[in-house]
Amino acid sequence: MMLSSITRYFKHPFSRRKRAQKQLDGIGFEAEDRKYPFTISSWADYHSYRPMLPPSMFSSWIKYHEAHGGELGVAHDIGAGSGTGAAFLSQVFAHTYVSDPGEANVAIARQRLRPSERFTFQQAPAETMWPGESMVDMAVICNALHWTDAPVVMENLAKTLKPGGSFACCMQAFRLNFPQSPKLDKLWLEATETIMTKLHSEGALSDAILMGIRNCYSGYEGVDVPEEYFTNVVRWHVNTREGDATPYRFTKIGEFEENPRRVKDSEREENVEDPGWQRQVDANWLRGFLRTTTLPLPDSVWSIEPWAELERVIREEFGGQVTAEWPVYMLLATRK
Repeated sequence: MMLSSITRYFKHPFSRRKRAQKQLDGIGFEAEDRKYPFTISSWADYHSYRPMLPPSMFSSWIKYHEAHGGELGVAHDIGAGSGTGAAFLSQVFAHTYVSDPGEANVAIARQRLRPSERFTFQQAPAETMWPGESMVDMAVICNALHWTDAPVVMENLAKTLKPGGSFACCMQAFRLNFPQSPKLDKLWLEATETIMTKLHSEGALSDAILMGIRNCYSGYEGVDVPEEYFTNVVRWHVNTREGDATPYRFTKIGEFEENPRRVKDSEREENVEDPGWQRQVDANWLRGFLRTTTLPLPDSVWSIEPWAELERVIREEFGGQVTAEWPVYMLLATRK
């Protein structure tokens, strides 16, 4: 299935960002609360150095939602960050709830989301049962479930959903593929493996980061969808390579703890494609992308052999720019 073929049209709620020209220096973002790594004070660099959530994803989610009887009354963007997901949802839902554990995140979401009367904001972690029981038609979590206590989140958001409501989430990996070059695929993985091993050996990874790695090593295969609450469970592997048993992995096999697989026989797994998760990048942008991970990256990482070779290949063999593509895990379910 090709997600970009979904017919419902969403416009991107914020203007398409030009590729940043400045060098993103420093050792990464400082979190407001180390328990929640993406409670960050400034989103400008994050918006510049991350792939944009594509309209095709939200179109496919709404198609799933309506196909299972979901209504377009109330949505909830959980772990909303700066509010991009909420902005998409507001194009079809009458009202959107927006929650995030970060004070600065909620503040910037308030600034970006208009008209304000169509949104209700709350500073709260995803584990909080909000806004109330049976109030929401669709709840979504974009690139955040792996930072949470997923069993608690799944139970509490299930309680907020109306019967026939939907849950949808995505996880965009730090594993990058380069459709033009298997050589770059290999170099990217070698570089991130080397960087993560170095940080791990130095004790530089917080408990929250280690939890995030564990929770997303295999996408969200480790997330249990409770049969008590949900049915019609679909798990989409987007832009994964055939024959790759660990398509989301960016660390060495066996170095970090990973969750057991919790996919039930009754759940449907599908491999799909979506070119909406591609963009043109240069070496500076890729450096910036890694800087936005909240990892404490010293400048010396750009000198390690696989990274230096990756930059050389992009510069000399592709003229400085190349297409990057993200593997993405998506999980959808319908409230009983």
